[in-house]
Amino acid sequence: MEEKIIKILESFKLKNIISYNLTSKTPLLKKMIIATLPTGANVRKLCLQLKGELEKTAESEVYLEGEFSEDWVVFEIDDLTIEIFSEDKREFYNLEKLWGGAKTKLSELKNKRKNK
Repeated sequence: MEEKIIKILESFKLKNIISYNLTSKTPLLKKMIIATLPTGANVRKLCLQLKGELEKTAESEVYLEGEFSEDWVVFEIDDLTIEIFSEDKREFYNLEKLWGGAKTKLSELKNKRKNK
C-alpha cells in the first residue's frame, strides 16, 4: 500500500516525499510519509481530492486533519500517517531530523533514481 500512496502523492505534485518505518521507534505508528505542498496550492481543494484518491486505495477509513490550514495537513490510515507541510513549516518542524534513521528502502530507492 505504501508504494501506491506515494504514487498518489506524486500525482498531486507533492514534493520531497520521504517514507519512514517507525516500528522500532514508536508503538503508535508503523509508517510515516512526509511530503511538501506545491507552491501556491489550494490546500483545501487538494486535500479533499487527495482524500478521495486515498480512500480508493486504503483498506480502511482515511482521516484528515488540518484541511483548513495552509501549512500542515495530516492523513491517518490505520497505523500509517501522512504529514504534508508547506516548505517553511517542514523546515521549521524538521521531522527528518527526528525520524531520519528510519527511512524505508522504497524512499531510498526513489531518491537514488532522482539523483541519477
